[in-house]
Parts: sequence; structure tokens; C-alpha cells
Amino acid sequence: MNKATILVIFGATGDLMAKKITPALYSLFKEKQLPQKFKVIGFARRDFAGDKFYELLKQNLVKYLNIKETEIDQDFYDLFTYHQGQLDDQDAYRSLNEKLIKIDKDFNIESNKFFYFSVAPEFYEVISTNLSKQKLKIKNISLIIEKPFGKSEKTALELDNVLKKNFSEEQIFRIDHYLGKQMINKIPINFNNDQLTAKYKLKGNIKLIKNIEITTLEELGVEARGDFYDPLGALRDVGQNHLLEIISLIFIAINGDENNPIERDKILQKLRKYNNDEVKIYAFRAQYKGYKNIENIKKDSVTETYFKIIALLDLNDKESITTMLQAGKRIGVNRSEIRINLINGDTLVYDFKQLEELNIISEGKIIKNIKFQKDSHLQYVGEYAELLKQAINYQKENFVSINEVISAWKFIDPIENAWQSNEKTLKFYAPDNPIIIKNADEALNLLF
Repeated sequence: MNKATILVIFGATGDLMAKKITPALYSLFKEKQLPQKFKVIGFARRDFAGDKFYELLKQNLVKYLNIKETEIDQDFYDLFTYHQGQLDDQDAYRSLNEKLIKIDKDFNIESNKFFYFSVAPEFYEVISTNLSKQKLKIKNISLIIEKPFGKSEKTALELDNVLKKNFSEEQIFRIDHYLGKQMINKIPINFNNDQLTAKYKLKGNIKLIKNIEITTLEELGVEARGDFYDPLGALRDVGQNHLLEIISLIFIAINGDENNPIERDKILQKLRKYNNDEVKIYAFRAQYKGYKNIENIKKDSVTETYFKIIALLDLNDKESITTMLQAGKRIGVNRSEIRINLINGDTLVYDFKQLEELNIISEGKIIKNIKFQKDSHLQYVGEYAELLKQAINYQKENFVSINEVISAWKFIDPIENAWQSNEKTLKFYAPDNPIIIKNADEALNLLF
């Protein structure tokens, strides 16, 4: 943690910086979790010279960290400097390099340098190419990038090849903020003897499980994110990454394996569609009415805002576990949970939206509630703070490998291809009042 570090953020005046990165850095700053020698350079095209950038940081903290302006520790601003430039301007990178050299001289030591690509993927090549031209010492450089990691297996590989022209897999940190969630990261499967009886001890005992449901539903719609969301849709936005990562983490916890990219990828490779090819039956999609009226949404858009998938995870040659995945917007509720349904009729319900708690339900009643400590009740802050801290410390276990990305797309691509060819008709639902299938058993009995 004491290694001198410089964090360069491309797109430093954008939403990601405002909502997630700035609040997370402030959280780490207040908890003294940043290196003693630490600087942040905000890189963007807009004119934020002088105090304009610091005013922007203040606004971000007030709005997204829910903190009063008078409560902000002014020393936090000393970590930041602003660098104006176009992403395709080589002169901007040369002057950036000069700034990096000067900071290292002030540190009196050569720092580790992290370049955060808080921009759209189409800018990755121009940034990575221009960085490589500056003859920086590659061994001290890492890239931090955000989803989407492509829109298919093919585009994910193309994107990876762009980055791999100049940087290695070890230098790339792919963020999925679900891997920074405290409870999701280490899903509690076993409990102390004084809390629960042996019938709920699932570690190494997969036969106790009937099926698994993973759900994330939102009251919010697409709103002002139409240009980002419409080319993706719900399945690519949260299914291919967040929900598939949760599947891998559940089974890692049950198997007692170590949580790392290699083990997560092993799980993803065992995932298949129900009956392997019945995509049209067990992959349901729908769009809320009024979606096409949103700015930057195509009037003939067939993008799904809700999906439900029934999948199987093969345990061995003869056994598999049914898993239902569903996610959607404008559903009328905010609900993010894992439901592990047991063969004895009981259910373990993991709430990972805000409360981060486990309810054990038997005969329709909660017989046990276990709350888990949460770093912050503000969305994203705790997750991003944890992942930024791990990146700075070169801890890569909770960052997504390219192998995980490809395995996830191998599962998702056939569903997307069936939808795009209209093999499965797009349905529509009224905002805030959809018909949602309650559980995996009910879903299996329906032909959508």
C-alpha cells in the first residue's frame, strides 16, 4: 500500500468519474487506505483549468456521496490535478508524460501508474496506442477498464487484441463491481453450529439444493442512458457479466474452492442452456411500453429491458443444477437477491441490493435473519473503493480475466443470436406492473 502510485483517469469529467470513482477515492482517502505518495490526474477534453476541476469534484461528492460541502476534507483536493487534451492528440500524451515524470521527481521514487479507461470501448485503441508511444516503463503500467467487454465473443476478442498490442493480460484490470460486493464476493454457505442446524450446511453438499434463482429488478428505467443501453439490452448489460459471475461465485462457495479467475472460469464453462438448445423456449425477453419514446432509442428497437433465462450447470456427467436468471428495468420494485431453494422446501434468500442480509425461510416464515457488515449503503461506493484498493495493491483475484469474458459470451451468444433473428418474439409489459414469474419451478412449466 505504501508504493508510490499515480492514477490517470481518461474521461475524468464524465458520469463514471462523478458517480463511482470520485466517491470511492474519497472513501479510501478518509479511511487512510491510499498510498502515502498518491496522485490522481484527470484527463479530459473539456476546459476545467484552475479551480473548475476542484469545483466539479466537490459537486460530485456532495451529490453522490451524500456529504455536505462543509464536511469535505479539503486535503482530498491536493491529490488531484487536471490535464486537458483530446484522446487522439499525441501532444496531449507527451505533456501528460512530462507531468508523470515531474510527479515521480516530487515523489523521489518511480511510481506505479494506473490508467483508468473511463471512456467508451471505441477509444481504447487510440489511448493504448498513444500511451505506448510515450516509452513509459511498461512494467510499472496497468490499465483499468469497465464493461461492456465487447458485445459478443467475437467483439470481445477484437477488443482484447486491441489492448494486447501493447499490454499483457497481467497489466489489465477488468472491473465488474459485483466482485467488489462484500457478500457476493464470499457468499456465506456454512454457518456456526449455534446459528443453524446441519440441514443448511451446503458446503460440499450440493445434493441439498433443488434449484437456484438470481434476480435483479429495478424501479428505474433507461432514462438518459439510451445511447448506451439500446445497443446492449438487459442481457448484455447485467446478465453476461454480473449474474453469470454470481453463478460462478455460488458454486465456488459450495465446492469450497478458492475465488479467483481460474476457478470462476471453470464454473462458467459448465453452464449451458436448458436442454442445451431450447433457446426459444427457455430464454424470454420483453420490453417495457414507452421505451421507444426515450431519447436516443431507435423507434423500431427490439432491445429487451427484461429477460429470464433457465440454465443448467453441469456438476458431473449425470447431475446438474437448474438456475434461473432474471433482470429488468421499470419493474416497480428494487430487488436484488439470490434464492437457493432446498429439496426440503426451505429457501436461503440472500439480499445483496442494500441490506446485505440472509433470510432463511421455512414454511413461508423467516426462521433466521443474518445481517452482514456493509462498508456503505450508497450504491457503488463500497464496491468501487474495494476494487480500486485491490488494483493499487496488484491483487487481481476479483478482476475479470479474458477467459471468463469469453466463456460468458459462449453461453450468451446463442441466446442473443436467436433473439436477433427473431426466433423468439419480443413481448411487452406495462411499466411498474409487469407479470413476473415467481420462481424457477413455475418458469420451467411455461413455454414463453
